[in-house]
Amino acid sequence: MLILALTVSASADEGVSELCRDLINSIAADDPVAYAQCYTTIQHRKRGMSSTWTAQDMKRIQDKFRQRNTTIWHSFRVIREQIADPKARLQFVSAEAKVKTETFRNVRVAITSSILCRFRVNGQEWVLLLDDGIFLDGRWFLADDPVSLETPKRKIRFRPSGRDKDGHLIYGRVIEKNSTTTP
Repeated sequence: MLILALTVSASADEGVSELCRDLINSIAADDPVAYAQCYTTIQHRKRGMSSTWTAQDMKRIQDKFRQRNTTIWHSFRVIREQIADPKARLQFVSAEAKVKTETFRNVRVAITSSILCRFRVNGQEWVLLLDDGIFLDGRWFLADDPVSLETPKRKIRFRPSGRDKDGHLIYGRVIEKNSTTTP
């Protein structure tokens, strides 16, 4: 039984690495659609929902997905803006995640609460912190929006951090790092 658990964990870790590789490749290809396809959809959520959920529950979840999808699109734009050279070479380095198996409504699913994705931009290491991965339909997806991107000079938080003078949400709050700080 222990051998089976180790095999599942090893293949789960490989799947998380594959997900991160796909995500980095979508950024390298400047392909926001491929980037968005690394995330779960509302259809994934609906398949797992109980028929006892109310219309109000469904609306709340749909609103959360709309807000999450907006953050996803903004995060792609912010990452691409940080890459000064449009012909920069992006290379996946590694993915770190603590994968666990839980039971939801009598269904066992593999999940992770955070993923650390390391990649290089023209040889310089960057770190992308992703939130909540889930194994669905035979592959890994990101369940929530990305949290932050750390480059050698900056840390950028993707989630909304306020509003501009016109009342629009601001995404991608930049925190400049000291010259002595390393990623």
